Amino acid sequence: MKLSSKAFVLLLSVTLIQGCNFKSKEATAKEAAAIEKVKTDSIENAAIAEKNIQRDMLEQEIADKAERCRLALVEKARESESYKDAKGMTVYIKARYLVN
Repeated sequence: MKLSSKAFVLLLSVTLIQGCNFKSKEATAKEAAAIEKVKTDSIENAAIAEKNIQRDMLEQEIADKAERCRLALVEKARESESYKDAKGMTVYIKARYLVN
Protein backbone atom coordinates (compact mmCIF):
# COMPACT_ATOMS: atom_id res chain seq x y z
CA MET A 1 0.00 0.00 0.00
CA LYS A 2 2.82 2.41 0.82
CA LEU A 3 4.48 1.76 -2.52
CA SER A 4 1.30 2.37 -4.52
CA SER A 5 0.53 5.59 -2.62
CA LYS A 6 4.07 6.87 -3.21
CA ALA A 7 3.78 6.00 -6.90
CA PHE A 8 0.40 7.78 -7.06
CA VAL A 9 1.81 10.92 -5.41
CA LEU A 10 4.81 10.86 -7.75
CA LEU A 11 2.56 10.45 -10.80
CA LEU A 12 0.29 13.25 -9.59
CA SER A 13 3.23 15.64 -9.01
CA VAL A 14 4.71 14.91 -12.44
CA THR A 15 1.32 15.54 -14.05
CA LEU A 16 0.93 18.87 -12.22
CA ILE A 17 4.42 19.98 -13.21
CA GLN A 18 3.75 19.12 -16.85
CA GLY A 19 0.42 20.94 -16.71
CA CYS A 20 2.01 24.12 -15.36
CA ASN A 21 4.58 24.29 -18.14
CA PHE A 22 2.14 23.51 -20.91
CA LYS A 23 1.85 26.22 -23.55
CA SER A 24 -1.06 26.45 -25.88
CA LYS A 25 -0.47 26.21 -29.61
CA GLU A 26 -1.57 29.83 -29.99
CA ALA A 27 0.98 31.03 -27.44
CA THR A 28 3.71 29.02 -29.12
CA ALA A 29 2.70 30.39 -32.53
CA LYS A 30 2.68 33.97 -31.16
CA GLU A 31 6.17 33.50 -29.71
CA ALA A 32 7.43 32.07 -32.98
CA ALA A 33 5.92 35.00 -34.91
CA ALA A 34 7.50 37.49 -32.49
CA ILE A 35 10.91 35.82 -32.85
CA GLU A 36 10.59 35.84 -36.65
CA LYS A 37 9.63 39.53 -36.60
CA VAL A 38 12.69 40.36 -34.50
CA LYS A 39 14.91 38.42 -36.91
CA THR A 40 13.37 40.18 -39.92
CA ASP A 41 13.73 43.60 -38.27
CA SER A 42 17.39 42.91 -37.45
CA ILE A 43 18.10 41.85 -41.04
CA GLU A 44 16.40 45.00 -42.36
CA ASN A 45 18.28 47.20 -39.86
CA ALA A 46 21.58 45.55 -40.85
CA ALA A 47 20.83 46.18 -44.54
CA ILE A 48 19.99 49.83 -43.83
CA ALA A 49 23.16 50.24 -41.76
CA GLU A 50 25.25 48.71 -44.57
CA LYS A 51 23.70 51.09 -47.12
CA ASN A 52 24.41 54.05 -44.81
CA ILE A 53 28.04 52.99 -44.47
CA GLN A 54 28.38 52.66 -48.24
CA ARG A 55 26.78 56.08 -48.75
CA ASP A 56 29.10 57.68 -46.19
CA MET A 57 32.15 56.12 -47.85
CA LEU A 58 31.00 57.38 -51.27
CA GLU A 59 30.40 60.89 -49.90
CA GLN A 60 33.89 60.86 -48.35
CA GLU A 61 35.45 59.78 -51.67
CA ILE A 62 33.60 62.58 -53.49
CA ALA A 63 34.72 65.14 -50.91
CA ASP A 64 38.34 63.92 -51.16
CA LYS A 65 38.28 64.14 -54.95
CA ALA A 66 36.80 67.65 -54.84
CA GLU A 67 39.51 68.74 -52.39
CA ARG A 68 42.26 67.28 -54.60
CA CYS A 69 40.82 69.12 -57.63
CA ARG A 70 40.62 72.37 -55.67
CA LEU A 71 44.23 72.05 -54.52
CA ALA A 72 45.37 71.25 -58.06
CA LEU A 73 43.62 74.37 -59.38
CA VAL A 74 45.19 76.52 -56.66
CA GLU A 75 48.62 75.17 -57.56
CA LYS A 76 48.03 75.84 -61.25
CA ALA A 77 46.96 79.40 -60.42
CA ARG A 78 50.20 79.92 -58.47
CA GLU A 79 52.26 78.68 -61.39
CA SER A 80 50.42 80.74 -64.01
CA GLU A 81 51.26 84.25 -65.09
CA SER A 82 49.73 87.06 -63.08
CA TYR A 83 49.51 90.77 -63.60
CA LYS A 84 49.75 93.36 -60.84
CA ASP A 85 48.73 96.98 -60.77
CA ALA A 86 50.84 99.91 -59.52
CA LYS A 87 49.93 99.20 -55.88
CA GLY A 88 51.09 95.58 -56.14
CA MET A 89 47.57 94.10 -56.10
CA THR A 90 46.91 91.16 -58.40
CA VAL A 91 44.38 92.21 -61.02
CA TYR A 92 44.53 89.32 -63.44
CA ILE A 93 45.66 85.71 -63.32
CA LYS A 94 45.99 83.85 -66.58
CA ALA A 95 44.45 80.52 -65.74
CA ARG A 96 45.33 77.23 -67.35
CA TYR A 97 42.61 74.69 -66.81
CA LEU A 98 43.20 71.08 -65.93
CA VAL A 99 42.07 68.56 -68.48
CA ASN A 100 40.88 65.29 -67.00
